[in-house]
Amino acid sequence: MRNQFLSLEEKVHEEVDYIVNFLDVSKPLKREGSRTHNLSKRFFKNIEPFGMGKLFTPDDDWAIFGDVTLRDVENELDRSWLASNNERDVRYSVTRVRRVTPKEVRGYIEKATKDMVEVAGAVFYEDGKYFPARTWYGFFGGKWTPLNRERTFIDDAGWNTFAVEEKNEDGLTETQMAIVAALGFQFNDRYEWKVALENSNGVSISFTTDPIGAKEMFASRDRHPSRNRRDALRNWVMGHYRKKRKADDMVWVRNHLRGATEFSWHDYKCTILPAPYDIEKNEVK
Repeated sequence: MRNQFLSLEEKVHEEVDYIVNFLDVSKPLKREGSRTHNLSKRFFKNIEPFGMGKLFTPDDDWAIFGDVTLRDVENELDRSWLASNNERDVRYSVTRVRRVTPKEVRGYIEKATKDMVEVAGAVFYEDGKYFPARTWYGFFGGKWTPLNRERTFIDDAGWNTFAVEEKNEDGLTETQMAIVAALGFQFNDRYEWKVALENSNGVSISFTTDPIGAKEMFASRDRHPSRNRRDALRNWVMGHYRKKRKADDMVWVRNHLRGATEFSWHDYKCTILPAPYDIEKNEVK
């Protein structure tokens, strides 16, 4: 049983190790001769675990907008997430949804369209094996429609092929709901700070944070090798007056972002990803 009396940094370290180590040692169940579905664990990059934010904010809940389009996210879409699943000997289900170009899907689908996404997933079993698969959808007539003949999706039992997905009360399949969720997450990302952590084998996860939380949870990060001290992490420096070196005049220094975005922590390569909205504010003179 994991210790509830750990510090925030210890809780984060324990949770990260628990997830990353399990994913890292898992071995793929491959389909012979299938280049479509044989995906490396590293394909699912910067996986965001559901519920990770509750380590920092107990009432944290994932809220998404359900009507986001690719235009709303400026055609940028690439989201991976992980959900616990204790049914039928499954530990985790991992999903990645990303926008793809006609060049990327050549040979996989019969006809490309302007707005396309790839939905990939993997079921990680308790016995240390995982089963990956993927499919492609295009936006036609106001809805996301499958593009490839091989209809593949994920359910509690794993990935099934040539099956018809059941629809929810809104008329959406599990795959369509994953696309809607990914667009909502991507839209929220404009206003959220994140940190990405990657181990030496390229398995990576990410989660939402802020400058104050990052400072606390990565307090024991590695020291800078040449200065024997820890660099300050990226944060907002509040506006202030500063005296000029060669004069008595004072100059106003506006609010700005300052500090390191890359560091090492418990053998993880870490990258702080400030909210795009904050980056834009920082660039305004």
